[in-house]
Amino acid sequence: MTPIKEKFIFGEEKKLGQILVERNIISPLRLQAALDRQKNQNGRSKYLGEILLEMGIPQEKINEALDAHGKRKPLGEVLVDLGTLRPDQLKNSGETRSAGQDAHPPSSGEITRRTGVCQT
Repeated sequence: MTPIKEKFIFGEEKKLGQILVERNIISPLRLQAALDRQKNQNGRSKYLGEILLEMGIPQEKINEALDAHGKRKPLGEVLVDLGTLRPDQLKNSGETRSAGQDAHPPSSGEITRRTGVCQT
């Protein structure tokens, strides 16, 4: 039986900070400090999770919280958010493989190679 994601159990969308506080991974004060740092990034936006990592919160704890609420972004969206890819590059890279190959969407690695973000 597939586990039900917590967001459906509680019936509301929760933000990462709220999830981490409820799970006692961070305190409300630490969340506020991270949110303050996020506001003071001098024009460069950062994900809250990225700031929390810088503050010493383990990646596994952040991932567990994101997974439990179905909040993890696909790599392509993250790369667009970070300015590494343009939305049109992501759209063009999402095409299915050519005829004769599997009709599955390309992997994250394939997307980064196609768009020139990563060289093989």
